[in-house]
Amino acid sequence: MLAREGLAVVEGVVRAYVAYARAAGGSSALLFEPDVLRDAAVRARVLEHDARIARTFADVLARLTGLAEGEALVVARTCTAVGRAAAGEAVRPDGAAGAEDVTRLVPRLVWDGVHGLVRRPGGPRAGATGAVDAPGETRHAGTAGTADGAGI
Repeated sequence: MLAREGLAVVEGVVRAYVAYARAAGGSSALLFEPDVLRDAAVRARVLEHDARIARTFADVLARLTGLAEGEALVVARTCTAVGRAAAGEAVRPDGAAGAEDVTRLVPRLVWDGVHGLVRRPGGPRAGATGAVDAPGETRHAGTAGTADGAGI
């Protein structure tokens, strides 16, 4: 249940970024360009929404994973950045990946990473370092669940 719901949330975030980018057309790329963010006033306005999304996401991550507040915020900001990058991919002029491809693939990539951090019942918190949860159960980047491959 958690896996389906978590993936649905990540899909929603990526779809929202992609929908924005498609509606804004070519000008959406400006909001995703680092050069535009050099001006403090522009940066504050552009990133205000991203910061709100990341804080909300971090609160949920902290509850699900047991990550410390700062760790959860780092993961949430990274996931938000992936959503912005995905939106840029969906509207690239070369058409290498369409919106449907992006909104199908990117949320799975992001959720698999987040899912690997989810605290398992009865085990201690799993920090970002890949700490051991329980005998025979270690998390490494890109995996979730036990050493035999079983997930939640």
